[in-house]
Amino acid sequence: KRAWPSFPRAEKYEQDPRLVKQDAFGTNYGWVSSSKKISLSAVTGLQYEPRRLRVAPGTRVSLSFHNTDPSMPHNVVIVKADKVDEFGAQAMVLASNPRAIATHYVPDDPAEICFSPILNPFDKYTVYFEAPKETGKYRFLCTYPGHSRVMRGTLFVIPDDQPLPPPEPDEVGRKFVRAWSLDDLASDVKDLKGRSMSNGRDVFTQAG
Repeated sequence: KRAWPSFPRAEKYEQDPRLVKQDAFGTNYGWVSSSKKISLSAVTGLQYEPRRLRVAPGTRVSLSFHNTDPSMPHNVVIVKADKVDEFGAQAMVLASNPRAIATHYVPDDPAEICFSPILNPFDKYTVYFEAPKETGKYRFLCTYPGHSRVMRGTLFVIPDDQPLPPPEPDEVGRKFVRAWSLDDLASDVKDLKGRSMSNGRDVFTQAG
């Protein structure tokens, strides 16, 4: 039995055509063999590891994405850096539509460069894409509802011989403090009146 709640699954709908186009690269042996292989994981605490990636301009890229967070789904979307806040806000609007899981909560916006599907805990997926030809900083984020403001990282599109710049304030994610459990909070709520312990437990579990 799975240890996480029954999350909505995109498999109930037709595959997003944007993913179909991306996945076509993965069926081309020559394309894949010549691509740069990089890895990214979603980890506990609404974080990516690593939070900084780099590729050269115009490079073919095979990005192996692994959701190692045991408690909730995640995805990764690479967008233009100056659009990351707006893109995240659009993703939150999509969350109000029950069918938005079919698009993995990824807005249809030209700022999007590539993305993965929503992955349940321990699932893996390879994102195939061609890096932008324009050098600079790009951002990646998780568009699963409630994650986009915190769960972010940076993709640098720079020549291989150029060093990474020092982190800027907007690249520093929220510090992970603690993975709270019900036992941590039980003593604080036992004397509350007019509250449902069972309902609170269900909400806490589903919120992760």
